Order: sequence, then C-alpha cells, then structure tokens
Amino acid sequence: MASLITPSVLILTNERDVSVDWIVRRLRARSVPYLRLNTERLPVQTFALDPVVGSWEWMARGERFQLADVGAVWYRRPERPILSDSALSPAEERYIADQWDGVVRGFLSLPARWMNDPNLGQRAESKILQLSTARNAGFRVPPTLVTNSREEALEFISGVESGAVVKALASSLIENPDEPSFVFTQQATLDLIQEIEDRDPGPFILQHRVSGKRDVRVTVVGHHVFAAELEVSEGPIDWRLADQRDFRSHDLPVDQQEACRDLIQRLGLWFGAIDLAVNGDGYWFLELNQNGEWGWLQATVGLPIVDAIVEELLSASAPVQQ
Repeated sequence: MASLITPSVLILTNERDVSVDWIVRRLRARSVPYLRLNTERLPVQTFALDPVVGSWEWMARGERFQLADVGAVWYRRPERPILSDSALSPAEERYIADQWDGVVRGFLSLPARWMNDPNLGQRAESKILQLSTARNAGFRVPPTLVTNSREEALEFISGVESGAVVKALASSLIENPDEPSFVFTQQATLDLIQEIEDRDPGPFILQHRVSGKRDVRVTVVGHHVFAAELEVSEGPIDWRLADQRDFRSHDLPVDQQEACRDLIQRLGLWFGAIDLAVNGDGYWFLELNQNGEWGWLQATVGLPIVDAIVEELLSASAPVQQ
C-alpha cells in the first residue's frame, strides 16, 4: 500500500491552469507537501471521508493523501467533472456532476484558510457590490448607471464631454457551444444603445469614460500589492484587447496601495486583481476580479507574485505557536 502523505496545501483548479504550475514548482523546490486536484478529472480518482470525525483520505496517481491537516486551500479555477460514461443521459450527467460539486464544496469543512473562500469570492463578483465597496474604501469611482432602460441610458450619456462606456454587469462570456465569445467594454454610442434596446438583453453598466487615462492592473495577495501599467498611452477602451507584453511595473502611491488592501479586506478576500485608471485627476477604480489572471505579469513584467502567493499559503498552513 502507498505511504500516506499529509499535504499542508490543497489546490483546487483545472489541468490547463498554467499559472498554478508556477506555484507547484516553488512548493516542490521547498519540499512542501501539497495536493493539486484538477477537478474535471475527479471521477478517475477515489476518496473516503468521515465528516463527523473530520477524516479525509484521497487516492490519486497511486498515492494516498490525508487532508485533515491541510492548512491552506487555494480555490483557483475548478471546473465541472468530465464523465466518461457515454451511456448517461444529459440529466444523469448533470446529476453526477452536482454530486462532485458537493464534494468540492465539502472541502469547506476542513479547518483551513481559503484563498479565496468560494462563498465570499462569488459575492465579490458582484460589480454593484464592488463599486459601492470601492467608494467606501476611498477610491474615486466614475459616475455609473446600472439600467435596462434606453431612455435612462441616453439621458446618462448625453452631454458627457469625455463620453461613456458600456460593460457587462456579470459574466462577460457568451458560452456558445461552437464558438464562445467575450463581451468587451465598448464606447457607449447612440447606435449601440439603440441596438441594446432592440435586442432586449437585460441590464448593463454605463460609466463616464476616464479621459487621458493610463490603465493600471493591481494584484493584491494578502498584504502584498503589485502594480503594472499599460505602456501605450490612451490604449484600447478595454485593456484586455492590448498586448500583454506592453505592461511595465508601476509605482503605485502608498494611499492607493492602502485603498487596494482595504477593498480586498472589506470583501473578505485574500487575493484580488483590481483594474484602475489614472489621469490628471488621480486614480479611478474600474472593477475587480477576485480570481484574476496574474501569470503573464510574473512572466513579462517580473512582478514577484509567485513568491507572495507561496508565502501566504505557507503562512496559513504553518503550525500555530503555543
């Protein structure tokens, strides 16, 4: 029988998550026991647990893991399980996938620190909550309207010298089976507002455009704050359309660093990727991704985000000194 491993770090993600590879390599180099579970592959693994006494035993890749003493759980990007039994109906597949989701959520019973707690992470995905919390944390926030009314939208954008932008209120991904697409932030023109009204797609966000801006991406990991700016002046409305190689390190003022930490703490998070814009009036909060991508900033800008994540995971999993 395989020896029993007691990991101090549990990572819940998917097998295509290359950013996690950075962390895994660092944990291995430091001989830190960990278990990475690519959740789409859970059906090919086995486990046995007793939630009453807190016994979790997991069998994967010919190894046995006892999870009761896990100190830190990184809830990165888990995906629904892939089932290999083609005889199952779609309804049966959904039922079994739901059972596996129940197991993943059951990890919340572990006496561990989560980065980020999935319940708080889901709550923080609300852009309405983000905007109100950012204001309370001391950020400037562009004038904003959330509506599904063409009349209200036209009134909001009329007479705004800098113009306005329109963005998605929730997920920006349109999951077409053949070709998924992404809804980027766009200039809010009269024609676009009319098109939105004609298609009746539901509510959306309008914001006054921050003119003369530079885009700044801030990654917060615990008390660490890392900032990078898009080198291109007045780049695309949505910086995600820019070349990621065009970012460089940004010297974020101390008061803005504190506002970033405060925002993350108010939302109950360990980690967050914050999009800011800066112009002659100062810094403006745009939005937050509680599980935003960061590997490209490590690779292209050299921000030591890997070290910060490992530090936070190990500090959470370290034994408490009596």
